[in-house]
Amino acid sequence: MFKLSNDTTLRQIGSDFLIRQGRTLFKTDQAGFDILSRMQAGNSVAAADMPSGHQRFCSKAADLGILIAKP
Repeated sequence: MFKLSNDTTLRQIGSDFLIRQGRTLFKTDQAGFDILSRMQAGNSVAAADMPSGHQRFCSKAADLGILIAKP
């Protein structure tokens, strides 16, 4: 299971899916937002639940600078 860092907030504004960590703002798609929302809620997110696959999702998140930690 993965979780987001404590300073992460998720927000949908119109058709934009936004992630804020500290003072940094990122934009994602619906699938990414859904996964991050589940992580933030403390729900288990398995590789099979991630549309583009676990490694690809984590790589994309790392490229964006999104902090994801294993508890």
